Amino acid sequence: MTTSQPKDVIAGFYDDLNAGAYESAFARFAPDMAYRVVAPAPYGGVCDAATLAQKASQVFERLADPLQVTVLRLVADGEYVVAEVEGKAPTVNGGRYDNSYLFIYRVVDGKIVEGREYLDSALYVALIENRL
Repeated sequence: MTTSQPKDVIAGFYDDLNAGAYESAFARFAPDMAYRVVAPAPYGGVCDAATLAQKASQVFERLADPLQVTVLRLVADGEYVVAEVEGKAPTVNGGRYDNSYLFIYRVVDGKIVEGREYLDSALYVALIENRL
């Protein structure tokens, strides 16, 4: 069942990720959304839904198992939802990608229209550069 409550949209997004239902997860994003990954260039910056899905696939293809996401906290205030999240997975190179995140989302009419992702960017860059 689809709901348009912002907190439920975000909780459903993480449920989809953990189930490996990536298409359903990313369908929760408005195509023209503005999503900022707070990391050094060229790894960070603002992107739309299609570019975000491409960046996420770069992460997923470097993991030996699906990323297991644990939502520690979801706090909603109107259209905005803040999510404190941990993600853990072994990498294809035998390392570990265990990162902590803070996300700020804006949800309008059941779609994520804005996002900001804070993470350990050094760990993220090491993963993308195949150093983990």
